[in-house]
Amino acid sequence: LNATLLVALFVMYQSHGISALAIGWLAGTGLLFLYNALVIWRVVRPGRHMGSPAALTPFMKLVLSVALLEMIAFVYPTVDRALAARYLGDGQIAALRYSFFLSQLPPGLLVVTFSLASFPWISDYSVPSAKDKLLALYRQSLGLVAFTMLPIVCGMILFAPEIVRVAFQRGAFDVVSTQLTTGPFVVYSAGLLFYSVYIYQMRYYYAGKLILRLGIILASTFAIKVVASLLLVGAFEHEGLALGTAVAWVAGLVILTVDLGRALGLTPGRDTALGLARLLPATTLTVGFWLALNYVWPIASETTLELIAKLVVHGLAGALLYFGLTFFFGLSEPHRVVRAIRDKFRSYGARR
Repeated sequence: LNATLLVALFVMYQSHGISALAIGWLAGTGLLFLYNALVIWRVVRPGRHMGSPAALTPFMKLVLSVALLEMIAFVYPTVDRALAARYLGDGQIAALRYSFFLSQLPPGLLVVTFSLASFPWISDYSVPSAKDKLLALYRQSLGLVAFTMLPIVCGMILFAPEIVRVAFQRGAFDVVSTQLTTGPFVVYSAGLLFYSVYIYQMRYYYAGKLILRLGIILASTFAIKVVASLLLVGAFEHEGLALGTAVAWVAGLVILTVDLGRALGLTPGRDTALGLARLLPATTLTVGFWLALNYVWPIASETTLELIAKLVVHGLAGALLYFGLTFFFGLSEPHRVVRAIRDKFRSYGARR
């Protein structure tokens, strides 16, 4: 898909301008559809499993229900855009759009991938006979999500101006645009840990087919988002709209955590709470290291390339320190990560 997109841009940009991007995306998704259709046809052989069309009805209802639930998340920026258009200026509308997109990259790359990868286990354990395994998986997964996202969130907040500058500051996106975008980006980043946990928790509702229950909860959090945004936009402008989204994420986490305990008996547990508490010293020391390193070797730079290099060095150094500190404090999550990577390499070597 990316290769098709790049080819279309290089070949068609002179004649079609920015439309070449859309044409490349359309061509790439078409090729991706054909490739997936071929693979699925060879693996599943659907001709051998064709049953009554009526058997597809429950499946399609479930697909449509899940699609509607997933669309709620996409409505949040639309609400911000509508309120910003009414109460704020054009630059603030664009700043919200850019900051929201940038803040969604870490959970999109890490947490969504983790949720999709763990979903088969969640489904297998969503039966009464495997309740203990489901509870253990739930608690371990909460720890892994927090272990992964907490230092990332701190780094995003700490280096927000530099991250926004690297991502966007070129052409018409000037220093003023960077300053406008940094504020809501910090607010979105502050709520990402809560958002990451609750988008993972949603998978348990899907596996348990508690679609209506989840729909009511997500509709409630959306209502909280709208009310909070209306209350905060006057005092904090476009950062207030971002804060309204963060408030909805926190509310979603709290509601889903309580409701999963009632519906499926899934509770974080004492061990999970202790693990989260033990993450705080490692995270605090890592943030202090970043501040000291930034004082000795400031991350600010005149050129974008130097800024990228410094961000990478600061980020890797902080990540290594954080990982080492969690080992030192005896957390189970880094041991699980190392063991999983080691087992993966061993299985790969055995196949070879």
